[in-house]
Amino acid sequence: MNSSQSFKKRLHAVWALLAISIVVYSPLLKAAEWVDVKKPFSSSISKSLEEKAEKLNKRIFLLWDLESSAESYSSQIDNAFFFEFKSSGKLKYQLLERLKLDLKANVLFQGGQAQSRFGDLLPSGPAYLSYGFLDFDVLGNELVSLRAGALGQNEVFGNYIFIAHRSFPGVSESLKFAIEDVKFKISAQQVVPTTFTFSTALIEREKTPTLNSGNISATYESDLVSFKLTGGVFDYSNLPAFVADTSRLYGNSVVGTGFASRFVYEYSGWMAGLESFYNPTKATTLKFKMNMLENTEAPRTYNQSQVLQIEAMHRLNKELAIDFSATDFFVESDAVPAFFTSRTFGQTNRRGYSFEAGLQWMDKKVRVSAAYTISNLINSDPSERQLDNDVISISLETAYDLFN
Repeated sequence: MNSSQSFKKRLHAVWALLAISIVVYSPLLKAAEWVDVKKPFSSSISKSLEEKAEKLNKRIFLLWDLESSAESYSSQIDNAFFFEFKSSGKLKYQLLERLKLDLKANVLFQGGQAQSRFGDLLPSGPAYLSYGFLDFDVLGNELVSLRAGALGQNEVFGNYIFIAHRSFPGVSESLKFAIEDVKFKISAQQVVPTTFTFSTALIEREKTPTLNSGNISATYESDLVSFKLTGGVFDYSNLPAFVADTSRLYGNSVVGTGFASRFVYEYSGWMAGLESFYNPTKATTLKFKMNMLENTEAPRTYNQSQVLQIEAMHRLNKELAIDFSATDFFVESDAVPAFFTSRTFGQTNRRGYSFEAGLQWMDKKVRVSAAYTISNLINSDPSERQLDNDVISISLETAYDLFN
C-alpha cells in the first residue's frame, strides 16, 4: 500500500470516528453542563491562566511558568539523556488605547550526555524569544488589526509538528467578524523564516528568505461544544543553503552540499484543520484536533502531512485532575522544510505515535506528566542519516500570574 492510499484510509477512519461520536453522544448534549467556566480547563497550566487573564480584560498581564524535565532520546545509533530546566515569562500590556504589546521569552538550561553524528541533539542556546509583537487595532473595534515583530507560527500552521514552536520576524494583517454565533477570521502574513537565534545564516550574497501565508477560520462556541475549521495557503522562497544543507539530514530532498546545497522541490501549498471540544459530563472534557498539509510543488508520496490528536481531561474532585492525549502523525519527506520541524517527532519522512499522561493539582497550579513518542521512517535511508527513534520524557510544571 503506497503512502497516498494510507493517507486516505486514515482520513476516512477519522471521519468515521467523528460520525460515531456524534451518534453516541448527541442525546447527552442538552443534559451536559460545565462547572464554572464556558471553556474546559487545559492540560497546560500557563494556558489556563492566559484564558483567565483574557476574561478579566486587564491592562497588564504578567505570567511566568517553570518546567523541569528529563528526556531520553534513542535510535539505532544516536542516543542522549537530558535534564532541563526552562522558565518562560509572558507579558501583555496595553500601551495605548489601540496599541498593545504581546511578548513571551524563554530561558533554557540543559545538561546531560549525547552521542550524535550530527550534533543536532544539543540545545540551540540558553535564551530565545517565542514571540513578541505590537498589535494595533486599526478601527478601535477589534475588526481590523496589524501585527509587527516576531510572529509565532503555531497560530498559522495550527500544529507544532509542521513548524515546531518557531517565531519569524515580519508583519501580519487580520480581519475579524461574526455572523450570528459563528466567528470568522481572515489573516495574511509576510515573514522572514530564520533560526532560533534570528540569524538568517545566509551564504555569500543569497537573497533574503521569505514565507507568505494566508488563512481563514470559522469558530462556533457554546458551553457544551466548540468547533473551529481552518484553511490556508503558504509559500516559501529563497531558503538559504544553510537551511537546505541541514534539512538533508532531517529527510528533505536536497542536491549539492555545503554552500551549493539547494532543495530539489519548492515549498508552496495548502493546509487545513479541525479543532473541537465536547463535554459529555460536567467533569469531563474531550478534545479532538486534526491538521493536514500538502506541498503542491512536490510529487505524490513526498508531499503530504497529517496530525490527529485526541485528548481527554477529567476532574476527579475540585482540586485534582487527570489528562491523557494520543497523537498520530504522518509527515512525508518533502511536505515542509525539515529545518523548521520538530526534533521530538523526527523532522520529516516520519510516521508514528505519541502518548502523554498528566496529573495536575488545580489550586496549586502544578502538573506532573510523562510522554512517549515513537517515530519511524516512511522510506528507509540507505545512508543512515535518518533512523527510527523514540523519545521518553517526564516533566514537572507550574505557573504564576500577576494581575493589575
